[in-house]
Amino acid sequence: MEKTLGAGQFGIVKQASYTAPGHDNPELVAVKMLKDTAKESDISDLLAELEILKKINKERHPNVIRFIGGCVLEGKLMVVTEFCSAGNLRKFLRKSRVINRHESRITSTLNARQLLKMAVDVASGMAHLSNQKFVHRDLAARNILLAGELDNVAKISDFGLARDIASAEEYIRSNQNLLPVKWMALESLIHGIFTTASDVWSFGVLLYEIVTLGEEPYKGISPYNIINHVGSGCRMPKPLHCSSEIYEIMSNCWKVNAKNRPTFSEIRQRLHDLMSNDEKSYINVKQLKDGKLCLTINPAEVELTDEKKDDVK
Repeated sequence: MEKTLGAGQFGIVKQASYTAPGHDNPELVAVKMLKDTAKESDISDLLAELEILKKINKERHPNVIRFIGGCVLEGKLMVVTEFCSAGNLRKFLRKSRVINRHESRITSTLNARQLLKMAVDVASGMAHLSNQKFVHRDLAARNILLAGELDNVAKISDFGLARDIASAEEYIRSNQNLLPVKWMALESLIHGIFTTASDVWSFGVLLYEIVTLGEEPYKGISPYNIINHVGSGCRMPKPLHCSSEIYEIMSNCWKVNAKNRPTFSEIRQRLHDLMSNDEKSYINVKQLKDGKLCLTINPAEVELTDEKKDDVK
């Protein structure tokens, strides 16, 4: 385990070699463990993530990271999953950028169909998770891994914030963990409520990341101001190179009323239909311009009660 794949404040992920019982050929795997500075609560969180991975992998899906096992080595808990050689989606998208500084323009080594395929993969994996009654709570391009196989199969990973909601349709935040506010639905930001519908909101932001080749959502807006902006009806505008069909999917994911958002199965089918249409390019990567993004305000979309308005203020 000499090669480090990634690291956070308390955790680290390393590449390793694993030989399954009864097999002769080893395979590359990813091993997640905690640093020596980790707290007891971090150990509990990693154990919880291991249990989530076990449950999710009872019925395997090609667009969900494959769980191999867990073990204790030299006193450290280790969680072992499949290795995805192409890394995370956000870095992959940004690496695909080709910048023409003379024209202030960014293009990509990826084509529209490849970008749509990644979106379809994520929607398919999330449809599987929602059917199993799991909410992810941290759906973002940084938490999608690419297998590096043909067509770079996208796989949902990083279940550190995932919760099993089989006994209830929503999960209410009970602690103050660091949360990805720019990807969170309005009801999650204000009331700490997480459902499959709030994951759909996050998917809309992830789709924006794919279309913009890894651009930061709400660029230039402080995370501390997100509740106020989103609660006031602010939404990210349609990128110039993005078709109205793709932007409509994003916008529908960002409906204030969670019941008005599409399901992951509906999103997957819609994206698949667009990808199957060879007569039109829905993401014109040749026209992707480099520049600051701004927000648009749609007051008609604001459906806050007086109580929620006070919370936003």
